[in-house]
Amino acid sequence: MSFRSRSSTPEPVSSPLDFKAAEQSHTMESALIPGRTTFEDLPNDCILLIVKEVAKLPKQGWNEPLPVKKLSVVNKRLRQLCIPLIFHSNKTSLYNYHLSIVQTFEVASNAPSVMSRLFAVEISLYERHDATSSYDNAFCASFVSTLTAMTSLSQLSLSLHNNEILVPMLRTSFENSDAAFPSVQVLVLSEAPNTPFILKACPSLKTFIGRNLTKKWKSTISPLPSMNTLRQVEIDGSENWTPRRLQELVPYVVKIPELCIKGELYRAKLSSFASCFENLRNLNTLAITSTQWVNVRHLERYHMDDRLLDEVDHQQETHYLNEDDATVARTFFTTCSSLTTFRPLFAFRGTRIVCERHEAGVDQGKIKNIRVCKEDDKEYWYGFSSKFSLFGGDD
Repeated sequence: MSFRSRSSTPEPVSSPLDFKAAEQSHTMESALIPGRTTFEDLPNDCILLIVKEVAKLPKQGWNEPLPVKKLSVVNKRLRQLCIPLIFHSNKTSLYNYHLSIVQTFEVASNAPSVMSRLFAVEISLYERHDATSSYDNAFCASFVSTLTAMTSLSQLSLSLHNNEILVPMLRTSFENSDAAFPSVQVLVLSEAPNTPFILKACPSLKTFIGRNLTKKWKSTISPLPSMNTLRQVEIDGSENWTPRRLQELVPYVVKIPELCIKGELYRAKLSSFASCFENLRNLNTLAITSTQWVNVRHLERYHMDDRLLDEVDHQQETHYLNEDDATVARTFFTTCSSLTTFRPLFAFRGTRIVCERHEAGVDQGKIKNIRVCKEDDKEYWYGFSSKFSLFGGDD
């Protein structure tokens, strides 16, 4: 350690340029002297190398965000460096695990080069008990502006987890910003009660998938009849299907050419549902579950772990309400005059049955031949080829 003696002569007044040069010199000295160097003292190029290494780390748990996403909430500087790596591909998943996700959305919306290349995004919005109304409003505004910045977005998956507190604020943000996503063609809504404004914001939608729409589901799907570009609708009900409940869905899908109904049948034969589709003149492809409901709670008393699952599968396969697929298909083809493809879905397999109809003459539209097609592994579950299957993996 050295000491300098004070000089009796006054030091000259430094100019602003001298102060700037001194600041740069101090930064270089702090970066060169090991004892005085901190993480914040490193230049962006060095920190970016560290961020790239962090981006290679896997998740610590299935419900945990990637480490690079955790790093992005430390401060504004790190967030700006992490954003390009969070959106490193043309698909991504976002979760509001922390309050700083608001700042992440703000930074992302200001990065058009990153946002404009995304075509598939999955977003889950969980309810936060420590959040305030000001946080929710800021979150919704940033969320909507971020989606608007995704000009090439083709597939959007949004799960609200039945968060009825956030929905009104989200609706306000959509209405105030006149949000519209003309590039979105596939929309997946999960546990999204009373959210018709999301469907209305997608004027070019071709495929809609609704999952676990148990609360205020009629309001959510109310825009479907007025969407002229919509061709494919898939409804995956968490509750069990009955003819009465399915009949409530029919008015919303009268114009849909391709329809897929998932879930379980509640104490009813599949053939009893055929009358529900009698007036659907545009329907040509129908995939509908043939899996019967089983009282799992009762079986839990006698079976555990894998034995429980095996017993559930066994009871569903041997259920007394099960019917022959070809017989059921003929019933549906006879009832619905426009139907040409029928797929009864059982567990994780489905048989595709095609109906050939007379094209002219006295028998025009009547059944000419019914044949069972070979199983196709690529569409073993879905009733149509276009499905939302781009998520998972490295994101």
